Amino acid sequence: MKKIIFLLVGALLLSGCMATPSLTETTSANYGQLPSDYKEMIQNDISYALKDPDSAKYEFGEPRKAYLQGGIAENFKMYYGWVIPVSVNAKNSYGGYTGFKKRYYMFSNGQIFDATLKFNSGYAKPI
Repeated sequence: MKKIIFLLVGALLLSGCMATPSLTETTSANYGQLPSDYKEMIQNDISYALKDPDSAKYEFGEPRKAYLQGGIAENFKMYYGWVIPVSVNAKNSYGGYTGFKKRYYMFSNGQIFDATLKFNSGYAKPI
């Protein structure tokens, strides 16, 4: 019980830590280039977590410039890049489709990473 209370208090303390960059910061930031094969890169990353990667159906949204705030280990550093929303539907262990699940992938400084948790919790936003 004490652990749950501790986690809830910690979550409340950290919930207001998202810094919003100024207009000057967002207009002068280096977002880098979006790779031309970004769809294949995202599909490759997602396929490792799927039970039946060949059954996967993808729906890609439009790439947009975005920013993301790093965590405490990164001293809350701001990252700028391209975000691509993608919905994935694939078969589970029982052979049935699970329904489309939305994920967010971000390209920043030449790296791809799954930013779903950051976008869903408000620590990342498209511009």
